[in-house]
Amino acid sequence: MDTAGMAARCPGAVLVCPARLPGYRFVIVRAGYAGLNPDPAAEVHGVLWSLTPADVAALDAFEGVAEGLYRKAVFSIDGGPALVYVPADQSRGNPAPAYLAGVIAAAQRHGLPDEYVKELEGWG
Repeated sequence: MDTAGMAARCPGAVLVCPARLPGYRFVIVRAGYAGLNPDPAAEVHGVLWSLTPADVAALDAFEGVAEGLYRKAVFSIDGGPALVYVPADQSRGNPAPAYLAGVIAAAQRHGLPDEYVKELEGWG
């Protein structure tokens, strides 16, 4: 959701729209970053980006796919396929320094639901 970070890493990326993924909950994993846990009563909010192949390669490097930190998965989001980076280690953890503040600021900037922002704030 970090528009400045995406612009720096993925110059061909275009922000499409806010989106939601029902059936999952936002979590912080052992590495200190975002993950998804299945939860039929929850939903994760975020944004969709249109990416070029070069952008995907840049994100693969940033998310540590080759090192096994994250893996790529395809989820159905808002009726279409979407690439999602999922942590390899789903064990719960604490947010990396300043990470959660950036997630919360981005959620507010993109106009995600207030109750979802409050849920994110609860991780701090």
